Amino acid sequence: MDQNEINQKEWENPQNWITSGKRGRAVYRSSADSRLWVPRREGGGSTMNFGNRRGQIILLILFLAVPLLILLFKFLAVHFGWFRTGGQ
Repeated sequence: MDQNEINQKEWENPQNWITSGKRGRAVYRSSADSRLWVPRREGGGSTMNFGNRRGQIILLILFLAVPLLILLFKFLAVHFGWFRTGGQ
């Protein structure tokens, strides 16, 4: 069985899909599937494979980037006095 067949078999396995929410959005997670982006089960487009190592790294970067940007903005605001009040 080649990797393309493994990928297809993993994609077809309902245990690799987590569906939640009212809209039925699905999250795909399979470490045996080598693809970073996989087609969605319903509708057009694609979704990220969070079982793929690259997908996990991208997710980690996204979760770390937002708080770090907030901290950077707060530091710059305090350092440069962007929100000073009072007369001057």
